[in-house]
Amino acid sequence: MEFQVTHAEETRQPSGLHGVSSEELNLINRYADKVQNAAKYYADNIAEKTIHFIYADQDKELNDMEVVFSKDNFVDLVGLHLDGKDTSQTLEDFASGNGEQNDIFIGQKDDIESKLSEIDKLPDFFNANKVTINSNVNVEQAQREKFTDIIQTQDKNSIPALKEFSPKVIRPYSLINTAVRNNYKDVPDNAILAVVRENDPNNS
Repeated sequence: MEFQVTHAEETRQPSGLHGVSSEELNLINRYADKVQNAAKYYADNIAEKTIHFIYADQDKELNDMEVVFSKDNFVDLVGLHLDGKDTSQTLEDFASGNGEQNDIFIGQKDDIESKLSEIDKLPDFFNANKVTINSNVNVEQAQREKFTDIIQTQDKNSIPALKEFSPKVIRPYSLINTAVRNNYKDVPDNAILAVVRENDPNNS
């Protein structure tokens, strides 16, 4: 997969984002295959599913954190927005390897690189042997962004932040590379015992 920007039509720039420069496009293309593979995995296994993370808290009590993953949320995890495409179309383009776009919009360059460098770990977040969880996060950025929970890989380098958008509805909100975010270094661990997908015939 290779991203290309054509500017064939007038662009519609979202607020707070900017069109990629040639340097930024080269950066994104370094991770293009990771983006495509992650999008395929997300579309095939996660999109429009409810995932249950079963974990033991610090009091050794079992908890069930139910997270709803929609097609819309993948854009939040990678931070790439395609001109003229909604979030569902964006996921489809990424998964199919369609990199030719009218324009690509991003936020801060450093944030994009930190997300893309970790996006290939997406399957790990659904492997109970590879992740831990923290609820009621007491971290400055988490409080500012109103994250409610985070999941963390064992190497503690990547976190999908989860946000409660309405009572009992939690969705993925962002992907944070903790290797470049020192304020996450002391996040405590809670062991995830199981990851269960609703309507999965392999689960009983």
